[in-house]
Amino acid sequence: MHIEHREINEYFFGNAFSADDLFRDLSPETQKSLDTIKEEKHFKKNELVFANGQTPVFIYFLLHGDAQIFGNPKLDGKVLTRSVEPREILGLTEAIAGLPYETSVQTVSPCLFECIRCDDFIHFLQNEPESCFCFLQMLSTNIQKIYQLFARQQ
Repeated sequence: MHIEHREINEYFFGNAFSADDLFRDLSPETQKSLDTIKEEKHFKKNELVFANGQTPVFIYFLLHGDAQIFGNPKLDGKVLTRSVEPREILGLTEAIAGLPYETSVQTVSPCLFECIRCDDFIHFLQNEPESCFCFLQMLSTNIQKIYQLFARQQ
């Protein structure tokens, strides 16, 4: 399979999950439940938020600052990177699957992240079906887009 460099980030990283998309249509009661499990964490410039291979403890939402996400696969000797988007959810699929982080995230400037402990988020999804369904829709869309990219390469 040959994937062009311009498509490799989309193929490897998929589409960013936005906290705004995931939590946009929650009822006030569900939003209140979610707010009780959130906390904020400050990171200094050039600080590692999490590393590939680590067991997830938190999922993260970038509130302020600039950060980079790094992928393991190399293309022509270059490490794959892209900027973290504002309000992007980081570590979500790994937390749900119970797998180590697939990527690393490092700050480029001082950053503020909103964080939710993985166990708390799993419990939240189990008790809030509307959130679970929104996540399932987002994940399905992402999987479909990656499949379409992969299918074009065949």
